[in-house]
Amino acid sequence: MSAARRLFGIFCLSFALSCAYHSFAYSAEPRDAAFQASLAAGEFSTALSAAEKLPAPERDAALRDLATAQSRVGAGGASLATVATIRDDRLRQDVLGQMFGQSGMSGNDVRSVGSNNAQGGGVQPDFDSLIELMSSTIAPETWREAGGTQGEVKSHTSGVYVDAQGAMRPIVNGAELARLAALRRDAARGETTSNVRRASAMRKVSLTRLERELQIRAAQGLPIEEELQTLAGLQKIQYVFVYPNTGDVVLAGPAGDWYLGRENRRLAVENDRPVVLLDDLITLLRREFTSGGEFGCSIDPTPAGIERLTAFVTESNKKPLAPGGRPKWTDELGKRLGTQNVSIMGIDPSSHAAQVLVEADYRMKLLGIGKEESIVQVPSYLQIIADSKPKQPPALDLVRWWFTINYEALLTSAEHDVYELRGSGVKLLGENEFLAAQGRRVATGQANTANQLFAANFTTHFAALAQKHPIYAELQNVFDLALVAAVLKHDGVCDRIQWQRTGFMSPAVYQAEQSPAPRTVETVAASRELSRTLIIATASGGVTVDVASIARPDAMQVDGREQLTKVRQSQRPTNVPTRGWWWD
Repeated sequence: MSAARRLFGIFCLSFALSCAYHSFAYSAEPRDAAFQASLAAGEFSTALSAAEKLPAPERDAALRDLATAQSRVGAGGASLATVATIRDDRLRQDVLGQMFGQSGMSGNDVRSVGSNNAQGGGVQPDFDSLIELMSSTIAPETWREAGGTQGEVKSHTSGVYVDAQGAMRPIVNGAELARLAALRRDAARGETTSNVRRASAMRKVSLTRLERELQIRAAQGLPIEEELQTLAGLQKIQYVFVYPNTGDVVLAGPAGDWYLGRENRRLAVENDRPVVLLDDLITLLRREFTSGGEFGCSIDPTPAGIERLTAFVTESNKKPLAPGGRPKWTDELGKRLGTQNVSIMGIDPSSHAAQVLVEADYRMKLLGIGKEESIVQVPSYLQIIADSKPKQPPALDLVRWWFTINYEALLTSAEHDVYELRGSGVKLLGENEFLAAQGRRVATGQANTANQLFAANFTTHFAALAQKHPIYAELQNVFDLALVAAVLKHDGVCDRIQWQRTGFMSPAVYQAEQSPAPRTVETVAASRELSRTLIIATASGGVTVDVASIARPDAMQVDGREQLTKVRQSQRPTNVPTRGWWWD
């Protein structure tokens, strides 16, 4: 039997098994006589017309009964089309769970990650039949298994990986990554048949419709397509629109074609910016609506490591270094300090979003002491000391930098039905600036001044750094998604449109990709000789994200000129297909 026939047989069988339906105590029952008569007579199109005229709760209940009746007689496509029009996400998920015999589809719980039946970006069920069908029917000659150069199904990691001991390390096979990136980019640029890959100055992605699509695909056991994983190529979140009449919460911003590029990141073809990812959206929504609060990471040396380092420097200062011995001596500094500990707080440590926090923090420290290439506007900490006047460098300096939020404003309308994110979202603070912001006592000195200058330069030229190193743009996307999730919660957006986020919150519908949680990183150490004085620097710090303070209604700025309202009205969903979840 061919793969196509096997898949079709499984699909039909799943509908044949759906002979009964039980509600999750959905109180509104359809009592309209015209609807009931049409449903009993099997006149489904007439019943659908009657159902659409009913008030909201009764309408959804009627659509439930219609979808069940359609599936009972084997009208699978029509049944799914009807389910797609149910507004209540809890009822829709329960209907799908009953239709496809998947009890795990019901409920609004966030269970432990890694379940075998979870759908989505990480753990997947067995799709061998589906893969066989795809490779034998969709441009068969292009798949690598058939000798082609483009079609392939495989997993990938980003610019770092975590080894079996939990140590985070950079990916070093740069030549191979560059070759693959070039192939994928060329393939992506040549694709013009799909509208989702066309450039758009303002693409809209409805979260409620996206959730519906995930629910339907999970019920059918289908994989998550790349356009879903990339939120239709959305590159940045500029606006959040709320449309109570249609039940839509919409993310809006520039979008376009993408490819799997350098460091295995999904990048926009137009500008090499990382696209916003479904995995991060799911992770941050679940985090906000289950625990909330501050989240972040910290990279810190161990007390024993600091003691070993101090003793080594004290002993080394008793005699001058041998000529040409500084590189070896600096390497020994790192060995004496040892690995630094990674702590992840307030977010699933095995999530992609958590990995972004740690990688951005670690690579910022590499850049800060000159171990990773920067841009001319952001010299390293050691270079700043070398260029300072008067030159009074410390003998040993453990510098600390912290990423935190940096929004100029969260602007909203008087009705709180549109929001605009203003600002880069990310800033870097030197240690005493960070501690002062936390209300703690801080020390002062020349080293702290250089420390803060590096942080200020980094913040001022953040956009240019993010262009050179996409990990910082990914960090910005995580911050933006965290702010969106906080707005949905603290400004009551979900309550206003009666959205329970049932599909997004359930791992049975979507399981975000999981990776080993980083626990340690190699020490970052550097030295520089200046006027017979040896400058030694090691870096630590972290990322702290606390968006609740600007996501509450009393903290937002209201647009008195009603410009946001005009933007919202011009971008409302019109003529969107039944299963559509994005539009331009």
